[in-house]
Amino acid sequence: MAARRWSLPLHQRLKLLISKSAPGPRGAPLQSRAVWLPRSAVHVSPFAAQNDGEATWALLCAAAGAGAMALAAMKDTRGTASCYFEPAPHGGVDRLKRWSLVYWNLPSGSSPSFHQTEVNPHLEKHLAQWSKGMSSAPAETKVLVPLCGKSVDMPYLCELGFSVVGVEGIPRAILEFKAEHQIRVKGMKSKTFLTKDEQGWREGTSFRPAEQFEGPRCGQAFKTGDRGLGYYSERPAVWRGKVNLGRKHAPLHLIEDDMFDVTPELVAAATFARDGRFDLIYDCDALVALPPESWKQRGT
Repeated sequence: MAARRWSLPLHQRLKLLISKSAPGPRGAPLQSRAVWLPRSAVHVSPFAAQNDGEATWALLCAAAGAGAMALAAMKDTRGTASCYFEPAPHGGVDRLKRWSLVYWNLPSGSSPSFHQTEVNPHLEKHLAQWSKGMSSAPAETKVLVPLCGKSVDMPYLCELGFSVVGVEGIPRAILEFKAEHQIRVKGMKSKTFLTKDEQGWREGTSFRPAEQFEGPRCGQAFKTGDRGLGYYSERPAVWRGKVNLGRKHAPLHLIEDDMFDVTPELVAAATFARDGRFDLIYDCDALVALPPESWKQRGT
């Protein structure tokens, strides 16, 4: 099946879909169908397609109607993402603090309002169409789930034979996912840290010695470790698990990091996706969690 051609860039297409949606509570479906997104518009190299016309399916379901419309309206009155992202200590941007304080700062045993305890019915309904025309079997199909939280859709996809990588920046979400799916998801006992040097990404933590606490550092912890007192990196990290399928299994890996900092090279070093590429993207309720200014970056 040939890919459909779009005349608008990805972020404008998403805004167009939102502008046509009816108001409703968060979690109400925006467009409960699959849409074509050319791979070149979804990921930069080396995610980019090797052959012209190759496309990636992205299922944009349950993307909060009223909330997303409010975001679209906000784009016209605010030029920055200051209400979503905050300046990080010593420069940069902290995109995770708001999600941690607003959505995940809950009593033990509670879940954010957007979390669904059952498989998304739109995924069940449209998955066949979503994956239609894939040249590879489900066991060879790699699925990316951005801002995955503790979604039950991930083990569901694995049980159908897909290989899944989720990306989540809030540690609590991953820890609760582990606890709630310890029977279905095996092997996810501890996380593996990754650090980048002149040779690229490798397993391990970065370390900067410091005789005393010099203030908070985004993604780092001040402590005494095996290399002495100082700042140790706490992300990115990867949790590697699997879902058993009889005599076989489907891998389920969770990257703990800011989604905007995840690169194809990091994916290749951290997960089973050794080429840093994915065949499918499942995006559910992630768009509404991002300010409109970041939609273009989200799509690239």
